[in-house]
Amino acid sequence: FMFFRILVLFFTTATIVLLAWSLVGCYKNESYLTNNYLISLQVSNLNLSTLFEDTSFFSKRDSLISEAQAVAATASIPDSIATLVSEISGDFSSALNDIIASASPSDLGLSDMYSVGFYGYCKGELTGNVTDYSSELGELGKQFRNDNVNYTYCSAPEFGYKLDPLALIKHEMMEQIQNYGDGLATLSPGLSDLFISELLTVASSLTYENLGLPGNLKQDLGMLNSVTIAGFSLIFAGACLSFVSFAFQMVGLCCSPGNMCLSLCNFLLMFLVALIVIIGSGLTTGVFLYVRNTVNQDLDDFGVKTYLSQQFYAFAWSAAVSALMFVVLSIIGYCCGCFHPRHRKPNRSEPEVWYDHKM
Repeated sequence: FMFFRILVLFFTTATIVLLAWSLVGCYKNESYLTNNYLISLQVSNLNLSTLFEDTSFFSKRDSLISEAQAVAATASIPDSIATLVSEISGDFSSALNDIIASASPSDLGLSDMYSVGFYGYCKGELTGNVTDYSSELGELGKQFRNDNVNYTYCSAPEFGYKLDPLALIKHEMMEQIQNYGDGLATLSPGLSDLFISELLTVASSLTYENLGLPGNLKQDLGMLNSVTIAGFSLIFAGACLSFVSFAFQMVGLCCSPGNMCLSLCNFLLMFLVALIVIIGSGLTTGVFLYVRNTVNQDLDDFGVKTYLSQQFYAFAWSAAVSALMFVVLSIIGYCCGCFHPRHRKPNRSEPEVWYDHKM
């Protein structure tokens, strides 16, 4: 009886711990958190010509320059850079083509790697040879993750975080422009100060209409974010309900071990936990497997490669298995009567019968 109770309590505790670890990835820039992500993207070899999908949107030079100057005034861009915007001459699409031809992703302010979690994103630089990480994708299971990254920054945690590639790219470009102006970043050989003003104009004018993304990700982005939030909500609810189940079990173990009603309520609760954790893990896994496959299929065109984290998916699915083990053991326990202590009935001694024999 006691062994079965402790075994079920162990799987409940394991479910709580595993779900908690699956939820804290990329919460802040700590080594034990940054490798626990939903998906990471290597953009060190990004093809800039695919990033700016339709250059026709950049053809109106005067309006773009005025917009860039307005952005510079509100984004703490140094005046020395803002004044260079007016020096852009000729067709703006040709200036954009110059950026594409001469600049690298790092010149635009993009880091080598970006990891996305439930609360935001982290970015960092590859610690090895960059070209080694853009080799053949291989079969499923090979090159499943990439941990050779020195993470330098994580965004402020935000519940219900929605990945917005446009906002992320524009933020990185504007931050790089500020670094150029403040002397915190230096131009690569072959780039002049005019490149900074061109970059400012592009950053202020970039929209989803002219931003290129692999496959149908641009059209599916809203749905993917909604499903991700749903998956997070289910996993979070599973962690909370698991804790409630743990409290029920402790009460039952210490105060009322033979209470059938309490045991049944706890069983139904953990059955619900197993169900919602499996659904939440399935939704999250399905979303980012789809994103991973979509991006990696266009590796030759975009030069972007994605990885999934073994840590997150191991935590999430191990928690689902642990909750399922609770349900299975509970069913076995109820069928075998392991959750109910056997009370022995007191032995009743039969009274001695005396016979009065009358002669």
